[in-house]
Formats: sequence, structure tokens, C-alpha cells
Amino acid sequence: MRAEDSARSIFSSTSQPRLMLEQVSAGIRNLEEYFLEAAARIPVQIEFNDTGILFDDAEELESYTGPICQVVESVAWEKIGESWHLTYRKIRRLGVMTPMGGMDGPTFDQSDDLEHCPLADAPAQDRIRAHRALPELLQEAGTMFRG
Repeated sequence: MRAEDSARSIFSSTSQPRLMLEQVSAGIRNLEEYFLEAAARIPVQIEFNDTGILFDDAEELESYTGPICQVVESVAWEKIGESWHLTYRKIRRLGVMTPMGGMDGPTFDQSDDLEHCPLADAPAQDRIRAHRALPELLQEAGTMFRG
């Protein structure tokens, strides 16, 4: 195979996602190793994605009262079992939207884990999305570890 053909195959549509996932996974391992070597043992979490408020009625949200939910994704540096890991979490928050005139806005009073695992073990799509939030997590961790 000529070098030009080899280069084309590396950047073809079929191999590019695999390369991207390998780079993402390597970045996750490197950051986790950095945290472990720094002996950072303070939990840090940031939310990086949410669905907004979901409700079953056809009304506008501003006039809606009743049950609501929201799905939120986060990354964290935290202990799972006996070991510290970068983690991925997806939760569903359940609550109610109160009527106008009372306490306005949503109130979430329950949450359920939909997924919680070491980030390196998360499904590929979740790992790629969460990887984009790692610089913000690192910044937040730096602020907490210095203070």
C-alpha cells in the first residue's frame, strides 16, 4: 500500500471514529493518572448536559403545573468502591412545576441513577460527550484543591 493510500485510510469515514475514540480514551486515562499521582482525594463534579425540563402535557411550560423530569449528565472525580476514578453519571430528576403565584419554577425532590460508572467504561458516545467536559472538571478541581 502506498503511503498516500495509507494516510487516506487513516482519515476515512470508517476509521476516523475509531481513532477519535482511541484518543478520547487515552485522554481519560492520562487525566485519571494525573489525579491519582497528585493524590487528589476531594470529590469534584460538573454537569455538562441536560435535557431541560420535560413534561407530558401539551401546555406551554410557563402555564404548566404538574410532574416534571430532567435528565442530567455529569463527570466527576470520585471514589467508587475502594478506588478513585473519573466517572460518568446520568441521572433522572423527578419533581413538580408549581403554579404561578406560589413558589415559581421547578422543584426536584427525587433522582434516580440511570448510569454511573468509571468514565473509561462508559459507552463510546457518552465517553466522547463527557470527554469534552474534562477541561472544565480539571479547572474546577484545581480551584478546589488549592482552596
